[in-house]
Amino acid sequence: MGRKLGQHFLKNDSALSESARITASYGAPVIIEIGPGHGELTTHLKNQISNLKNNTRIVAIERDTKLAEKLKERLKNTKDIEIIDGDVLKILPEIVGSLKKPYAIAGNIPYYITGHLLRVIGEMKNKPEAVILVIQKEVAERIAAKSPKMNLLAACTQVWAEPKIIRKIPKKDFSPPPEVDSALIVLETKKGRVADRFYAAAKILFSHPRKTVLNNMSGALPKKNAESILGSAGIESNARPQNLSIENITSIAGMMYNDGNL
Repeated sequence: MGRKLGQHFLKNDSALSESARITASYGAPVIIEIGPGHGELTTHLKNQISNLKNNTRIVAIERDTKLAEKLKERLKNTKDIEIIDGDVLKILPEIVGSLKKPYAIAGNIPYYITGHLLRVIGEMKNKPEAVILVIQKEVAERIAAKSPKMNLLAACTQVWAEPKIIRKIPKKDFSPPPEVDSALIVLETKKGRVADRFYAAAKILFSHPRKTVLNNMSGALPKKNAESILGSAGIESNARPQNLSIENITSIAGMMYNDGNL
């Protein structure tokens, strides 16, 4: 069942320990673990929070019902761990919305949910202190990319978090092994709320990555307006999306949506 859901269970104790240590270092009273599986990371997180003095609890969300039931049975006498059977992409906002304390997110997640999960987190008002994930290495590198390699995923993640790749994890460290290597990445949350217009503008700016920013913008508003916005933002009309910075996109978004252009 786990394999059908794209789960590859991390068995490298060093990587699991490091992931748990980094997660606990933020001192959040609540840790939300995504995809606990057999409890590999859960066990390391439990060991780490036992050293904290703030009564930290772990809320582990597992979509695979059989795995969730087995983990519930195994940990039924552990008072500071709660196992929830459900789809994190659907229930995370509700769980987070009910929290009154700071929290962190950790997990070895199925590769295919990475982009969707980061969008869900990015759109939540109550964001975590940090997100510590094991994901596909190439995706981690895309998330951490800066100009001149900016991309839509990086832009929509870096606007609310500062990414840092901690280590590469080879595919042999998983069971069953995936086809590609993974990486441990930390997304440390920035202060402040992200305006919806940023995401809307980013989608327009990166709609055709090989075209110029001007061409992409001209598909959504008059070309002369697009040229005026780029001029005010100090961006050349022949600039490509990958050359933009988060500050550039924020500036463009403000002028696109605040000045009556859209």
